[in-house]
Amino acid sequence: ISLMTLLSASQISEQLTWLIADLPLASYFLATMVALNYGQNSALTPSSQDQWRWLTICGLMASSAAWMKNEGLVFLAIISLVIVVTSLRTTSLRSIGFPRLKAYIMGVVPITLTLLLFKTFLAPRSDLLSQQESLFTLITDFHRYEVIAYMLSFAVMNYFLPACVTLCLSAFVITTKNLRWNWELLISNSLILFMVSMAYLLAYLTTPHDIIWHVSTSLHRLLLQLWPLAVWIILTSRQPSQNSSPVPAEIPVPGH
Repeated sequence: ISLMTLLSASQISEQLTWLIADLPLASYFLATMVALNYGQNSALTPSSQDQWRWLTICGLMASSAAWMKNEGLVFLAIISLVIVVTSLRTTSLRSIGFPRLKAYIMGVVPITLTLLLFKTFLAPRSDLLSQQESLFTLITDFHRYEVIAYMLSFAVMNYFLPACVTLCLSAFVITTKNLRWNWELLISNSLILFMVSMAYLLAYLTTPHDIIWHVSTSLHRLLLQLWPLAVWIILTSRQPSQNSSPVPAEIPVPGH
């Protein structure tokens, strides 16, 4: 069901042949979130050692996303913030919080350090940092919001409407009496997706380029980056109920 829902977005099959970086980036996003959930959910990963391994993988995948595209830098910053906050809020910093941070940092450092050296000494300055107007003027320009809203509705209707319908149907199909919504998991994962989306919105609002050109040429790719993550969040937020364990059938005894 998940694969069918994922491929129902026409942009997936179309851009597979274009060899662009957005699909690998989407894969890194998804891998990071899966590793994050296994690394911080004791119900999925009871062993502390296994949780730390998952968090190391989480850091490696998040930093790989940052290496892939600039959008990955935003994602890495958000994931790092989540890891720091959740680690500091644990009941025992010494035995749980700090080991989690250490495991995550071990995964982040190698690629991130290489990326920092590249950005410092080799990469040209990003054109998104060269705006002439003040940030306050750009953010309070409601015309920009109108353009983004119109382009977003156009992209969804033309590229992702069938996919959204398929996602809703898939969520309905897996809705049985033995499954319940894990609201904590749904809200926490959706919050990360929301923060990434807000960072994309801020980049559009402050772009030094023509807003119509910038949004029309990139919005469908940004949606493509987040689509696998949205599918995974929705379809994995329904879990078996605690009272749904199957009752074994009685085994007939010969002669009775």
